[in-house]
Amino acid sequence: MEKLKERIEECKKKLPKDAQQLVEDGYLDLCSKYPFNRYTNIFSVLLKKGDLSYDEYERIRDGYFKRNPNLDLFEMSPRSFGQTWGEEWLTKQNIGLIKSTNNQYDLWLPLQNNDGIKIEVKSSRVIALDDKRPPVEKAHKKPKGTPEEIASAIYNLPFKMNFQQLKPSCCDVFIWMAVWLDEIDIWVIPSSKIKIRDQNTPKRKRNESIVSDDGILYMGSQHQGGKGGKTPEGQIFVTNHHYKDLGRYKATLDNLIDKIEKYGNSN
Repeated sequence: MEKLKERIEECKKKLPKDAQQLVEDGYLDLCSKYPFNRYTNIFSVLLKKGDLSYDEYERIRDGYFKRNPNLDLFEMSPRSFGQTWGEEWLTKQNIGLIKSTNNQYDLWLPLQNNDGIKIEVKSSRVIALDDKRPPVEKAHKKPKGTPEEIASAIYNLPFKMNFQQLKPSCCDVFIWMAVWLDEIDIWVIPSSKIKIRDQNTPKRKRNESIVSDDGILYMGSQHQGGKGGKTPEGQIFVTNHHYKDLGRYKATLDNLIDKIEKYGNSN
């Protein structure tokens, strides 16, 4: 976004004086309504009244899309993103995961020696803590650098993700995915490691790890399932301060199947 804004500012400075007011913040706040957002209006003025050619506009647009390949995922409705995107994306990777026909879990990994491994997929977008803007405008790119630099930058990048409707009794493993503008982080977590916090388990203090020493993640209750029902159901919030806690469960597409087999057979 920074590169895009810099290029737009360069073009705006070259506008005739009578067109300057059309790209001022005050005017844009008044005329920018879905689907005619502020950038649509700015580019319309630059193309018509500035010296921005359509070829240059295409280069700016395509460069932005290339730098932010997951942009469209931040424009999806929360329902579509949360319920269908994750499992569809994983099955398209052609690594052996099959869409389940059972409503209790999302994916299935067939194995030769047993019935296979049941998988539940949960995804969350990494966005800034700002209720006034839509997700696409507050989406984060993943910091770059050494592992230490990345960990430090993420720790200082305020966000909150919510992995919800977790039903450990319905699957063998969970696949969690965090979607950045330019990357996707993946974790594989044994369902046995996710539990409802009971009255005897101390609540986590502020900024403490969300993962216990033995790898347990305690979820808060959600809906009636978390209140002693036959199918316990809960949710877990992950903030920038807790992102590193999930490191022990980190996976990549290259080792995802190995992780699923390892943790799926350990329950």
